[in-house]
Amino acid sequence: MLINRHQILWFLRKLRLLAAVDRVAFLIRAACAQFENRAFHQAHPDRPLPPLSLIYGASHHTRYTRYAESGEDQAARFKALLEEHCPLHALHHIGEWGCGTGLLLEPLRRFYPPTIQLFGTDLDPHCINWCQAHLPGIQFQTHALTPPLPFADAFLDALIARSIFTHLSAAQQEMWMGEVLRVLRPGGLLLFTTLGESYRSHLLPAERSRFADGRLIVRSEAHEGSKSFSAFHPPAFVRNQLLPGRPILAFLPPPLCRGLHQDVWLVRNDFINPQTPAASYA
Repeated sequence: MLINRHQILWFLRKLRLLAAVDRVAFLIRAACAQFENRAFHQAHPDRPLPPLSLIYGASHHTRYTRYAESGEDQAARFKALLEEHCPLHALHHIGEWGCGTGLLLEPLRRFYPPTIQLFGTDLDPHCINWCQAHLPGIQFQTHALTPPLPFADAFLDALIARSIFTHLSAAQQEMWMGEVLRVLRPGGLLLFTTLGESYRSHLLPAERSRFADGRLIVRSEAHEGSKSFSAFHPPAFVRNQLLPGRPILAFLPPPLCRGLHQDVWLVRNDFINPQTPAASYA
């Protein structure tokens, strides 16, 4: 019986060896990319570039060219998607929950006029410290694994959560969905991504069966919130369990933009059914 890559990763998770193997993989990739990265840095001496360890922790690669190109492409496409459903003049406060090293916020700072305030939050204080030191004009704060976010009720016009629900348990997802909707104004937009049908090949046979039944798949052997803690979302689960009663403005399977192979969801902070009690989302 042949064992594929995803089965090997499953065994490493069970044996608690994934972090050690991941560290070795980082060192090898960083060494392989050093000449390309040096050339990129020389060609863009004024561009803020995070340490490779932070890039790898968030994106699982060590190439500055890929980091910059994917960030700009995703930021441009997310900006266009938001503005399809909300005019630019109605966007005053835009936040990113789980901003990492500012992959999206750095190009958004260049794309948006200065009248729009940008905010970033993240679980990792190392990422936030780097962002605060190198990305002026954006407000950054840390948050905990559990709510709240550092925003008042109805403060944000739009919130981006790129690959965040993908690293949370079902209970945490429900709790955080209520929290992100709390900080959005009525009618505000939530743009988030999930590991959907394009990740079916990453699942083990028993997981594929549950996924096909519309059930959330969670690999919880790693620390929750880390990149090794993975949640796979059938679209039916997102519609019926994560977003019941919420108007879904867009559902875009990959490929939407470079470097992102996840499903993209855009939701308005409102109810389709006015009889649905808001307390159930709090």
